Amino acid sequence: METDQGAESTTTQAPESGTVSKNSESRRVSAVNGHDSHPLKRALGNESAAGTPQAENGDDGANGRRSKRLKKDVAPTVSGSNMSLLRPTPPQSRPKGGNRKTGDKCETCGKSNDRPSILLCDGCDNGYHMHCLDPPLSNAPNYDWHCPKCLVGTGEYGFEEGGIYSLKQFQEKADAFKRNYFSGKMPFDPVLNAHRRETEDDVEREFWRLVESLTETVEVEYGADIHSTTHGSGFPTVERNPLDPYSVDPWNLNVLPLHGESLFRHIKSDVSGMTVPWVYVGMCFSTFCWHNEDHYSYSANYQHFGATKTWYGIPGADAEAFEEAMRQAVPELFETQPDLLFQLVTLLPPDQLKKAGVNVYALDQRAGQFVITFPQAYHDGDTSIKTAKWLGPALRRMCDRELEQRAKLLARQKELKQRIEHRGSDENKSEGHEDFKLVVEDADLPEEDYQCSYCKVYSYLTQFRCHKKGKILCLLHADNHTCCDEDVSRRLLGPNHSLRYRMSDEDIAACTQKVEDRARIPEAWGEKLERILEDEPKPSLKAMHSLLSEGEKIPYHLPGLQDLATFVQRCDKWVEEANNYITRKQQNRRKNEKLWRKGNAAKAAQLEERDRELRNIDKIHALLAEAENLSFDCPQIVSLREKVAEIQKFQGDAQAVLCNPHVTSTQEVEELVELGKSFNVDVPEVDKLERVLRQMRWNDEARRRREQYQTLDDCREFIKQGEELGLAETNEHLLHFRDLYRHDLQLL
Repeated sequence: METDQGAESTTTQAPESGTVSKNSESRRVSAVNGHDSHPLKRALGNESAAGTPQAENGDDGANGRRSKRLKKDVAPTVSGSNMSLLRPTPPQSRPKGGNRKTGDKCETCGKSNDRPSILLCDGCDNGYHMHCLDPPLSNAPNYDWHCPKCLVGTGEYGFEEGGIYSLKQFQEKADAFKRNYFSGKMPFDPVLNAHRRETEDDVEREFWRLVESLTETVEVEYGADIHSTTHGSGFPTVERNPLDPYSVDPWNLNVLPLHGESLFRHIKSDVSGMTVPWVYVGMCFSTFCWHNEDHYSYSANYQHFGATKTWYGIPGADAEAFEEAMRQAVPELFETQPDLLFQLVTLLPPDQLKKAGVNVYALDQRAGQFVITFPQAYHDGDTSIKTAKWLGPALRRMCDRELEQRAKLLARQKELKQRIEHRGSDENKSEGHEDFKLVVEDADLPEEDYQCSYCKVYSYLTQFRCHKKGKILCLLHADNHTCCDEDVSRRLLGPNHSLRYRMSDEDIAACTQKVEDRARIPEAWGEKLERILEDEPKPSLKAMHSLLSEGEKIPYHLPGLQDLATFVQRCDKWVEEANNYITRKQQNRRKNEKLWRKGNAAKAAQLEERDRELRNIDKIHALLAEAENLSFDCPQIVSLREKVAEIQKFQGDAQAVLCNPHVTSTQEVEELVELGKSFNVDVPEVDKLERVLRQMRWNDEARRRREQYQTLDDCREFIKQGEELGLAETNEHLLHFRDLYRHDLQLL
């Protein structure tokens, strides 16, 4: 069982002549499995995006997602049940149309007129007017052509409504089918004294053998597109399991489509199969045909339990090659049904696709495993996800394709007009050719007015309208498929046709650019980060702060955001430490002294220790070395380097004074000491200069005192001060006051 969430696994498929798949009420599950030796088995690479043939959407009310799978009450359009093996038919040489034997009448309109346009079926010889076919044919095909009845059959094949089962009953039926089917096909094992059990590889080989068989038919049942809100989900829900943490887990497929980063959270109503998961329950040989997701969205599939499910995936880059390979394989089917790939009724084996140059990958999904598919990849089973990464490229592709197709149609019209004007004959002038009416209407139409009558595509932005027959054509088929009896020149240059734009070219481009810019915000942020880191050897801390602030406001996972936040946090810590040396005031010491006086000795000692550590000049050099290692730029680095340069200059000047203090005035030394203290770091030269300054001040005082009368006590105290300052014994002033003191003592 898997939920598209997922359902059981193993696969079914049907050949053109009759492998049948019965539908119970849900979508598909794919796969049969093989061992690693199987040539199709391959690990899922980065470019591989998904799985095997599958189905997509089920009609689920007004807000439902329309099922692409055909039901029996609306007869399938391809023979071989709802899944038909594509077999190319060689071109025939016999002529078609009026030169061949025709039927008595057209099987569609019942009329026998216009016999040359009646086309005979190569299968049943019934005749059809080419213009009565849907879509109509303009020329007789040059290959074997089969009518819709032969292609569809009698309704004997296709999806039929099955019985109602409990999960246990269906599992028992699936096990019995597999056991009975393979019981007579497996070789006898003499060791076990019984038939060997079938392996995953055996099942897979048998599946593809049945697909390619023209004579064998197999009927299986398959519960597909089971609405999880009606029949229950394999995941816990908030309503039923409010205390279960998995009820709100992001990987719960009931939660994933409405995750904060999913675009579906902006849709206020449920969309069956996209915002509301589907459940699938399959049996051996149940399968889906090749398809990709609506709007090329992502998808997620989880397998709850059951046998291995095999996916065959075609990368989005090979989507066009795959579609071309399918057209080359069965051109007659695409001629009559241009939307064949939308119907989930065609199956081409992987080996044939590989021969056509299409990359095909295989993946085994087992119970408890997720499978994620990527945009435009043809694959198997899912629940849809649309992220910001999907939105920008999807809109850009749509915009470019729409504008290109508009330009081609208008260029075709201009070419026809110039050709007619170039003829210049009165006959052509009298035909009254004029430009068809181009209307821009800012209003929505009923849904049926958007569908191309030829390819059934939903053409919302532009419709080519035939006012004679009331038909709508898309831009691709406006000038090359007949909508009425007028030729192409009259259709493009006559009054009976018009071109309706829902939005002008400028509005489409502006709207797309606006949404694309918003969708690209995460990528744009990443590009800014790369530029900052690559273009600047030392990125600015201010720029990184700005980028970090911008990234934190983006509701999306940004791969480099956490690393940037960690780096900025470390740089901020460095700046905080650097500011201690740049802005710290000298008053700190005086504050500590006040604390001592107030008796808060413990706190004062703590602050003194911190202050002493901050005054260490080696810390500044260590900070600059750390900034060099961090490799960033900020004003504090410049300020710190300037401070180091000033300290180094001060140290040079101080050394010069210390070497020859007699040639420097006291005032100059005082200024030098004040400069050293202003750095607020412990520079060794400051203490030495202060000692020299005190000595110079003593000498200045000595000169002044020598001109004054001194008492014996004054003389003794002054000599003591000089000795404490470490004056040289040969200092003339010290010698003078010593002699004066001794002389005064002798007089006493």
